[in-house]
Amino acid sequence: MATLPILDQPVYSDPLELPISMESIRLTDTSEELSGPALVVHQATLDTAGTPHSQEPEGSSTVRFTATNQLSPSRSRLVENDSSPTCGPLAKEIEGKIVRGINHHIGAYADVYRGTWTPPGGPTRSVAIKYLRAVKMSTQYSKDPKGTADCLDKRLRREVWTWEKLEHPNVTPLLGYRSGVEPLLLTPYYENGSLAKYLDNHLEAPKLELLVQAANGLLYLHTRNPVVVHGDIKPDNVLVKDCGQAALWDFGLARILQTRRTGLTTSGIGQGGLGFVAPEIMAEDGHKDSKTTKSDVYAVGGLILNVLSGQLPFHHLGPLRIMQLASQGEIPPQNKHPEIDPNATIWDLMERCWKLKPKDRPDMHQVCRELEEEETFFSTEVE
Repeated sequence: MATLPILDQPVYSDPLELPISMESIRLTDTSEELSGPALVVHQATLDTAGTPHSQEPEGSSTVRFTATNQLSPSRSRLVENDSSPTCGPLAKEIEGKIVRGINHHIGAYADVYRGTWTPPGGPTRSVAIKYLRAVKMSTQYSKDPKGTADCLDKRLRREVWTWEKLEHPNVTPLLGYRSGVEPLLLTPYYENGSLAKYLDNHLEAPKLELLVQAANGLLYLHTRNPVVVHGDIKPDNVLVKDCGQAALWDFGLARILQTRRTGLTTSGIGQGGLGFVAPEIMAEDGHKDSKTTKSDVYAVGGLILNVLSGQLPFHHLGPLRIMQLASQGEIPPQNKHPEIDPNATIWDLMERCWKLKPKDRPDMHQVCRELEEEETFFSTEVE
């Protein structure tokens, strides 16, 4: 009988991480019946040793969902009547069987589990399952549950459709999507977890090499046609693959889940993420239009600082003070990050990433070029 091992580290973590039991989570069915092949999701149960089984035991709770390759009539009408310039192709829903294992993280707008996915006719593989709870947190949900869910679903499908088309070694692939009040995203599961956790557990990790890889992933997004803005660059949104390479994930979602249209704001940003938020986003309260390639570059400055020093930007300050200083263009002081030589040239790159005006920041071509030069320089010194 195949089992899933209990993990010591979460798939994804941030300062809002809290312990959670399987019993406290319940799956919510979609609000309307869709035609198509059945998608089965059930809770894994624990044996006496605490190990979740992928086999469905007698009497366990099974929730059946239907998946479809086409939108239902009501959702099709929503798309047809949408005059938004962003209206475009929508993602198809995933098929096959998904078994949910142990919960590893509860965050601002999502829960992440380790589980398995068996596609039709394909082998079973280990996956990270992300349930997006944001729609239930919307101020509009209690007034119009179905309308709010449909609105978010349509916008998520567009973003997911973009993610599905991306192919780059430093971008985590999206395996599939399922709609509903709690939309579900599937990505590969990496034992190493996030870059933040990986660096905690691997003190001798090649930090500059990992930064170059993450930057190359972001450059790939920024040079797509149309351009893809990540919108939530931080150490927890960079994973380390089993081969040791850094790979971005979770992009585009914050831009959708933290907007006025769905009644969600930057209040969903944990304190640990504030140092990665550009001043123009602070000013716009996280409105999606304020997130650009240059706001991504601002966040990369914080990513470089965190990876090389082990400390978050403005780690010595509270959230309100961070927001105040960042919105005024203040940058993290060097003396709070003694792990980095104050004369190191990398400071110049970080400070340019943190420029108050977006137009004064470098683009990712320049960031990648300078990071590669830094990596080459230090690699030569070591030799």
